[in-house]
Amino acid sequence: MKPQQIKKIIARALAAADADLHLLMRQTVNEVAAARGLPPAWDTGLPIDAAKTIADALAEFGELKRWDSYTFGEAYTTAMGVKAQKHLGAYYTPSEVAYHTVRFSLGLAIDKLAQHPDPDNVLQVLATDPSCGSGTFLVVAARYIARRYVQRVTGLDEPAHLLIRQALPEVMDCCVFGVDIDPIAVDLAKSALWLEIDGEQPITFMDRNVIVGNVLEGDLPPRLAEIYPNPEGAFGPPREAA
Repeated sequence: MKPQQIKKIIARALAAADADLHLLMRQTVNEVAAARGLPPAWDTGLPIDAAKTIADALAEFGELKRWDSYTFGEAYTTAMGVKAQKHLGAYYTPSEVAYHTVRFSLGLAIDKLAQHPDPDNVLQVLATDPSCGSGTFLVVAARYIARRYVQRVTGLDEPAHLLIRQALPEVMDCCVFGVDIDPIAVDLAKSALWLEIDGEQPITFMDRNVIVGNVLEGDLPPRLAEIYPNPEGAFGPPREAA
């Protein structure tokens, strides 16, 4: 679907539902959740008629249950327009690129951690994204770490998807952290992680791991500060003391 078509669909949904873009994206997540048989992620407060209007418009995108973090980001950046996109620096990474980034950035660290006799040692790896956008890197990193962790726990080279899926909440809590200056992008990142675990936790379950902020100004996820003795180092060299 071309960007202009996406803009028209989203514009129609915004006008018909009398909702702002933030609310529309939250309702979009709810529609994707419904397509997957999950409860709503967000309490949007929209009337039923407005929610249905949005659902009808979104249906033109295709099969909603196939939406992922990159699809959310693509729809959002198209809706916001080129000027706003450039202002926010909102350019999102496809999952295929994110996978190779994760493999090269985390693979060696996990290999070293996996040499320890305690499998839980793998959970010391940190997947941190200082400009997380809609969460593609975070989701791919969570999958990758969970797979490596389950391999260590079970000794299986090809662990069942269900076992990896069951490890995801713990992996996300211990290993996955993101920051972004855009509140809508942060909502989408949390939503993508929530969808990845099939909504088994509240949408707020990553509130302390994925936050609105600016790492250049020292903003870091509270959960990261709890488990990492030098949280500034998680996103680069420690800042010099004033």
